Amino acid sequence: MPDAQVPGRSVAVPSPATAPAGLVIAGLGHVALGIARDAVAAGCEVTCFGPQALQVARLVGGLAGDDALAGALRVALCGGRLVLTDGVLSAPAAGVGTAVLAPAGRDEDPALPGRVEVAAAALAPHLRPGSLVVVAGRARLREHGDIVAGTIGLLTGLSAGRDYALGFAVPQGGSLPRATVVSGVDTASARATEDLFRALGRGTLRIAPVEAAEFVAHLRDALGRRAPALACTSVRR
Repeated sequence: MPDAQVPGRSVAVPSPATAPAGLVIAGLGHVALGIARDAVAAGCEVTCFGPQALQVARLVGGLAGDDALAGALRVALCGGRLVLTDGVLSAPAAGVGTAVLAPAGRDEDPALPGRVEVAAAALAPHLRPGSLVVVAGRARLREHGDIVAGTIGLLTGLSAGRDYALGFAVPQGGSLPRATVVSGVDTASARATEDLFRALGRGTLRIAPVEAAEFVAHLRDALGRRAPALACTSVRR
């Protein structure tokens, strides 16, 4: 597994050739479940955790088969490749190598930062040096990234960009459902995040800083709705 050079230390990041064997996702909203679907399809064992997991499991199990996302998740649940839990995160003894934080909630919800902090605190004890943590969502990623880095640092002493990679992902909506704009706290983190989503079968556009990534993602959404032919779904920068 190649090393990504970051200030102060060499941090191992997942290989771009294959998806990780296991993926932990904090969140049960549309963004989180969409990533879970793609990760299962890429061969990952996926654990999603967060409030209302049992309700989500029952909902997915009861939805009609013509709902593509629900159908894929139902197959994954029945096949044992997807686990939904709202209890304490149970992680492998070796720890969590790759995690995505995408707590459900509207961008303007004042309670959303608190849910991000709770998710980061639940994940922190299971991280190890060299892990990749991705904050996914539609907005406020810098704010949420600061919360994640601060919470993990306080609880474990691990530093984002030095001890583990911290990336950002803005899944596209509208006519671009599988493209993902990515960024990171440093170049190595952004590349690791890009590699993850490409391994999950998503096109990517890597942009720094994260504020610019959010802007471009929303601009591409608008362009995609007006002129789908202009939408690029596999671009590397």
